[in-house]
Amino acid sequence: MMRKVCPASLRKYGFCGVLALVYACRLAVPGSELAFDATLEAMASILGEKKRKQWQGLQRRSVHKKRRSITFPDTLRVLSHHRARCSHRVQPIGTRKAGLSVKRWLATSAAANTSYIVHTKKHAMFVDVGRSKRAWKLYDQQGRVTHSDLPTLSKKGGVLMKKATNIIEIGAPVAPVP
Repeated sequence: MMRKVCPASLRKYGFCGVLALVYACRLAVPGSELAFDATLEAMASILGEKKRKQWQGLQRRSVHKKRRSITFPDTLRVLSHHRARCSHRVQPIGTRKAGLSVKRWLATSAAANTSYIVHTKKHAMFVDVGRSKRAWKLYDQQGRVTHSDLPTLSKKGGVLMKKATNIIEIGAPVAPVP
């Protein structure tokens, strides 16, 4: 399934973790800064706090470029809140000392017809795997990338070379989505 990508006007903000949750919970992808701010307000209320300093947006003159600041436990709390829209299960990564790169995980552990949120040390992304393991699409605030972009993504510092710290498998909605 093709998903709507993040508009160019919002790509300057590092909100990869929030965007991964938007995709996983089947929420509307924000199309403007105003809609983006409303999405951050909704996430902050789910987390039971005022809008985080990094998430201050249209009300302040200096907008933080790095708005992500969503941790793995916060991701699980938001997914639990939206359990009617999506089920989730944390996948064990293993205890390898060197860690598991996103590329290696895609090749060995990702299953066909599934979706995931993959956290690395400083990034989060939504991964949609199609009918075959090679038919994956990776979504973050930069847009959508596929298996055909593998050479670029596999370069030093590329997103596929980063070590996965946490992986959450996203399941079908528990209840019909309104």
